Amino acid sequence: MKTKLNLHILLAFAFFFLFGWTSCDLAGDGSGGSTTVTKVEEVTDGNNYFERKITGPPAEMGHWFQVPLAKDKKARMQSVHTVLMPNGKVLMVNGSSNRNTVNPATSNTAGTGVGKDNDIQDGSNLRNYEAINNMCVFDPADNSFTRYDVPPLPNDRELSNDLFCTGHLHMSDGNILFAGGTQRYYPGEKFSGSKSMRYWDWYNSRWVVLDDGADGHWYPSLIEFENGVIMVMSGWNFADLNKTSTIIEFYNPKTGTWQNFDIARIENNPFATRLPGTPAGLDGFQLYPRIYPLPDGRIFITGDGAGWGNNGGGMSKNTYFMDVAFDGDTVTGITFEKGPDRKTYNKIYGSSCVDPSNGNILLFAGQMGPSTQNSNDYGPGPWAEGKGGVSPTADFEVYKIPASRQEAGSWEYYPKYLGVTPEDTRMMHLATILPTRQMVVVNGGNYAYHRPVFYPILFTKNDQAPGGYDRKQMNQALQPRMYHNISLLLPDGRVLTSGGNAARGAFRPHHPYDPALNVYKDADGVYQTFGEGEYGLPAEIWQAEIFSPPYLFIDGPKPLLKPDGHLAKNDRDMSVAHFETDHQITVDSVAADDDGYLIFMKLGSVTHAWDQGQRAVDVTITKRTANEGASTTSCVLDFKTPALSHVNPPGYYMLFYVNEKGEPSVSEMIQMVPKEPTG
Repeated sequence: MKTKLNLHILLAFAFFFLFGWTSCDLAGDGSGGSTTVTKVEEVTDGNNYFERKITGPPAEMGHWFQVPLAKDKKARMQSVHTVLMPNGKVLMVNGSSNRNTVNPATSNTAGTGVGKDNDIQDGSNLRNYEAINNMCVFDPADNSFTRYDVPPLPNDRELSNDLFCTGHLHMSDGNILFAGGTQRYYPGEKFSGSKSMRYWDWYNSRWVVLDDGADGHWYPSLIEFENGVIMVMSGWNFADLNKTSTIIEFYNPKTGTWQNFDIARIENNPFATRLPGTPAGLDGFQLYPRIYPLPDGRIFITGDGAGWGNNGGGMSKNTYFMDVAFDGDTVTGITFEKGPDRKTYNKIYGSSCVDPSNGNILLFAGQMGPSTQNSNDYGPGPWAEGKGGVSPTADFEVYKIPASRQEAGSWEYYPKYLGVTPEDTRMMHLATILPTRQMVVVNGGNYAYHRPVFYPILFTKNDQAPGGYDRKQMNQALQPRMYHNISLLLPDGRVLTSGGNAARGAFRPHHPYDPALNVYKDADGVYQTFGEGEYGLPAEIWQAEIFSPPYLFIDGPKPLLKPDGHLAKNDRDMSVAHFETDHQITVDSVAADDDGYLIFMKLGSVTHAWDQGQRAVDVTITKRTANEGASTTSCVLDFKTPALSHVNPPGYYMLFYVNEKGEPSVSEMIQMVPKEPTG
């Protein structure tokens, strides 16, 4: 068994090593790659990791830049939880980071090695502050990383402040609410959720600790409503191991108070909905459930997520509408209604986003099947022997949103949309919305920890194409980004990618900021180490990359937004605008007859193959006037901001202008606030 395993890992390393050399032209040296698009003959060998390797010029297939590693070694880490802040910097929070622990009693006494086989303890001690103290801020302006401390350990030893597997979302003032995380971490990858609640003050670079929640939440999802209240739902609970919470919590930033509702006995809730023909019997929330506010005010639960927990949910086609009733800022009740059945079964670790052109909800690939067949460790070769393997897909699903509350909407299903071969399946990938209303699907692998997929796919709207999009392969990235990777739109229109676990690293108590990265789990489920530089991929990827989409290489001057003299400033010297109000802005290098558009992009908040924050919001241009006094081509745009709603909540947005050639400006960061009362 071990011979087969090492051979498989050696093959992985060989492919990775070869890819690193063949792709160096795309790693930021400025040459831009070759000048023609070349397709390699399709290979059907199941062991081939890079079935179709294509390179092309940046104007057609984009360009990759590899960010230098942080100079401060303590700031070198993956990016499990990653959020764009209003100042344009990127918050990266990892907590215990899914690491095991090297036993210092059995590792070598000099403390320089990582130990031999079986020196690794499955899990982490969350009362060791150094084990959970992993976060930094990345500044894309100068590619620097600055380390910060996570919140201190609670005085109550029964509680935890481990931010691993927390949920997070921006509040209306740009501060970032972090809800839950890891409470307990037992061997066999058994977890329970933390009750701890806190937010990151982006302006003062500090943590503010809030009152605890009513229950733990490990893998929760968050939604902000139009009144600024934030809902926290799902995730494994506090009292049990691997059991999903039925308590939904609401945070009111205006008062700093929480409300909570136990939905277990509410009619039509998923936990009380039977699944015919399944051993589990009952449905439930997925972990990190892919949920979305609809224009009609309801919340739509798609059925996809990042794991099914204890309540079954595998092989379900169920969807749900959830209604949250408010009296001002106070929640008065929650109701559920069964939604339209999907045309295929729900999935885990597929990505999802709102269609930037029409508001439909899109689901990209993921793995399908009963929860007993979906262990993240399983993949090709010896990992799957005798264990049933997993069922990764390349599917694409579209939920066409209803026009009113009296309608249910409908589903469309497109199998093998990302590619027709096993090497095209994806999980742990990200679908990132671009200011051009395109999307890029990037990162991930055929399996959670195995067979990385390096090439992004650019989705461009075409109503005549199947699924409504043309798909084009982009130049390949260099790093293998599987479990715990991220993709995030930056204010200049580039896309940051980072993170990735090819395995679970190991915390070394005798070297707390130098974890063991040469770790893997063998086919018998035992954690092992391999000699430095011999086999396989590192357990964690610390090297970030930035993808420049083709639109950044369009010839001609780039649009330049100039808000000064038009938009007011808030108390943090940031531009501010009101919903459903007329405003103006000047755009340089754009003529008055340019047929471009303005678009708002909500700031991203990414973890576990899903961006809970991103959203594209149309802006209506009401008038275009040539700026006669300008020394260069310039115009003034009169525009009207969208209405405040659950779909467009208050907070910070990036405002882009995209010219008629499809080239976006650098964005202006604007805080959108409720319309001022009249009279």
